[in-house]
Amino acid sequence: MFMELKYIHWEDYYRESFVPAYETARDAQKALELTNDALVSAFLQAMEAVFYASLKCMQYYLYNNGSFPNKLRDTIKEFFKFNLLQDGDTWIQFGDIIYSRQNLKMDVVVKFCKTNCYIFSKLNEQFESMLENNG
Repeated sequence: MFMELKYIHWEDYYRESFVPAYETARDAQKALELTNDALVSAFLQAMEAVFYASLKCMQYYLYNNGSFPNKLRDTIKEFFKFNLLQDGDTWIQFGDIIYSRQNLKMDVVVKFCKTNCYIFSKLNEQFESMLENNG
């Protein structure tokens, strides 16, 4: 999943990739009705997209600040270590769920994602705060 990245400023990636993925995931969560398989699928795809966009944005931020994690867990741990991320265990669990969702019951995956998608709101608030401080 993580590959060698060219230098991209985290703020650009945040605006161009994370924000649209976050907004799509938030809208998908609002529209979710468990009786509609298409909406469930769209919701899970949106959760996966915002999760990966979150990781990339975190990774670019760390790269821009001299830290070069190569793995998902290392990125999360590094961001958590610098107090830029709360709920590190939830992020790790989210990654595990995203990677193994084909092996889990759909209702388990949906329930976990619905219950824990607040982590993206917290991350968005963190990025917005950092942008304001850099402003």
